[in-house]
Amino acid sequence: MLLKFKLSKLSRLIIIPVTYILITALFNHGYFVVAVLGSWHWQNQLLFVGYIFCIGVFPLIFLLVVNRHVIDLTKPSTVSVDQEQLREVELKTITLKGDNKNDEINTAHHHILFIKSSDNYCEITILEGASTSRKLLRVSLSGLLKQLPENTIILRCHRSYAVNLQNIQHYSGNAGGLQLSLHTIDIKIPVSRSYVKVIKDALSLIPKTC
Repeated sequence: MLLKFKLSKLSRLIIIPVTYILITALFNHGYFVVAVLGSWHWQNQLLFVGYIFCIGVFPLIFLLVVNRHVIDLTKPSTVSVDQEQLREVELKTITLKGDNKNDEINTAHHHILFIKSSDNYCEITILEGASTSRKLLRVSLSGLLKQLPENTIILRCHRSYAVNLQNIQHYSGNAGGLQLSLHTIDIKIPVSRSYVKVIKDALSLIPKTC
């Protein structure tokens, strides 16, 4: 009965070349002692194997490093997967609930244009066909954002605002703060200093945005 060992790819890359080096050392030394010395000495055998191993291990390490580098460079990009996940989230209908009983809104995730909060209320601007509507929920902005899907395209950009990234037409400003212009409504959404990097990084991963 044959024994099967499950080895990782890295283990195989190490064990197989090392085995070849040891076999090469044994045959080379065997030929050397028979053809030149005419006798076998196990001490010389071990020493010869050690020399061959030391000589062979350097190119082996070099090949392993190069192979690892090539693998890292050829890893498939995960951006397309992330975009597919975002697309699934966009089409999903979600339910947003307020603190009051029976206070809830059902809408498609990508129809939410932006959210504005004031005190303990959130005003949600939703796209409905060619027009927009505003829905009011008694809930904090933090509490409302926690109800959104994990891979949401709606991010907080200010103490009082959250915006749909795919509805951003362009932005202006600097590291001290931004102003976001939207596609479907003539309004400027502020981005505070602490959210500038987050919004810019997120926009770079969202297709068809600025």
